[in-house]
Amino acid sequence: MGYDLIKKEPRYCLECGEPITYSGRSDKKFCSCGCRNSYHNKSHHNDRAIKRRITASLERNHEVLKRLLRMGVTSMSLPDLSQMGFNPEYITSFSRKGGRTECRCYDFKYFLTPTRIFSLARSPLV
Repeated sequence: MGYDLIKKEPRYCLECGEPITYSGRSDKKFCSCGCRNSYHNKSHHNDRAIKRRITASLERNHEVLKRLLRMGVTSMSLPDLSQMGFNPEYITSFSRKGGRTECRCYDFKYFLTPTRIFSLARSPLV
């Protein structure tokens, strides 16, 4: 039995649904580079949106902390910080030091309790 007698099922583009013509690879999933790019852009849209929201929250926290230091404030209650747009859930790192939780938002560091932050300072960038 010859290879050319085997009937292949038609395949359809995952993006536009058009039939795929077989030129080159037999396992093609898209009819064109444009459809392939469009499909992958859509599939990664949610990941990029999540990253943008997290980055925006970190940048907002950084701006609030910078504003506080400019005003000479090194301690503040979490409800007051929240009214300024600060969200304590978005930090770049944390560690336990002497039974206390030290949080960082990029180059700012502070200690966090359930009700407030204190000892706000800017760390020298290494």
